[in-house]
Amino acid sequence: MIYDRYVLSKPFFEFLARLNERIEIAMKSLYLYVCFFWVISLTASLAVGETITYQGGNYSGEILRGLPDGEGTWILETGDTYVGSFIVGIPWEGQGVFQFSDGSRYEGRYLYGIPHGKGRMQRLDGSVYVGTFDLGIWSGEGSLVFSDKSTYVGAWQDGRYHGDGTLQLANGYIYAGEWQMGEKYGFGEEIVVRYAETAHYQGEFRRDQRHGYGVRTWSDWKYIGEWKNGKREGYGTTTFLNGFTYVGAYDKNRRSGQGVLYYPDGSLFAGLFRKGRPWAGEYSMEGVLGKYVLGVYKKRNN
Repeated sequence: MIYDRYVLSKPFFEFLARLNERIEIAMKSLYLYVCFFWVISLTASLAVGETITYQGGNYSGEILRGLPDGEGTWILETGDTYVGSFIVGIPWEGQGVFQFSDGSRYEGRYLYGIPHGKGRMQRLDGSVYVGTFDLGIWSGEGSLVFSDKSTYVGAWQDGRYHGDGTLQLANGYIYAGEWQMGEKYGFGEEIVVRYAETAHYQGEFRRDQRHGYGVRTWSDWKYIGEWKNGKREGYGTTTFLNGFTYVGAYDKNRRSGQGVLYYPDGSLFAGLFRKGRPWAGEYSMEGVLGKYVLGVYKKRNN
């Protein structure tokens, strides 16, 4: 009986196999039809070279389902103009140009409708930045030319000088060195032009000021020593062109505390200084027979 049931059911199973084959053929045909219909629908909804009103302006270019999609030009009522690529109505990723009605202009890479990557921005004041953008913010390597032709070339972070860079102002001022969030911070070189003379500083900076150890050279003197908040403070040596040399303590750019002042004739004063002048100490000179004291000086308290 088991064998008989098998013999009787065999045609049935063959029927099921043939039915399954026909279903597969029908499904493939249906899939191809749906794909064909989708392509036709997409093609019908895609327009090239048309002009539409879009978000406060006119858009000309590739359109998909009534939205800018692809390459096109968007002119706003304000006069601002964007030329570049769109995805579903958004100035998306790629190369683009945005011309503002006030004369400002950006040309470069976009991401999510925001300047990102390499680009060039000309601002209303006439200054021009060329470099990298990070979602609209100047970051990485770049150069900025100000309207008065002052320049900064170097590293940026969050729209500020950060890292190694060189600032050169129209008045002749130059700083080349390390920056931290817009301030001179670390080691650098500074050139200051004042009264037709040039001062040069090489050394440490902190919070935009000379701070730490450094060397500053002026037309008639040279200082080597410590600085604090932009002023000579601590221990240092100043050599003057006229032959004087001071070695000792400073406070707020003045000789203050213990120090030695060497005179051009070979004599010296060693002692206490206040407000930049000898206060209490000893004058002496080295002679043939050795050191001899010229006098003892002490300033009266006023």
